[in-house]
Amino acid sequence: MTRHRNLLLVALAASLFLCSPAAAQSLDQLIGRWCNDALEYRFTREQITVTPLQGQNLSHGTAVEIVGSEPVGRAIRVQWRDSTGKEFRSDFEVHGNELVQLQQSSGDKGPRRVFHRCG
Repeated sequence: MTRHRNLLLVALAASLFLCSPAAAQSLDQLIGRWCNDALEYRFTREQITVTPLQGQNLSHGTAVEIVGSEPVGRAIRVQWRDSTGKEFRSDFEVHGNELVQLQQSSGDKGPRRVFHRCG
């Protein structure tokens, strides 16, 4: 009985750690390709490459340099620099295979965007 209780406690502790907001707040969660109907984002540790899928013009170019990241509540804030050297920040939340770029009310002033993992 004690062994089962101990296993249950270990499993509970592991699930709390893995499901906690801090566990999902890492740049590593963003690495890879994310798509929606209009854009594709490709994150590496050093840059974000943006590919427009509907011919739209990009105000910051197709590749921006990642200069930092930090957890902010349930989101990860990514600081990035465009080709002119101007710095911006964007907040992202990862929910499994869904990426939400939160609406920005200052700086770049971008809309809320929802992406999914793409192959």
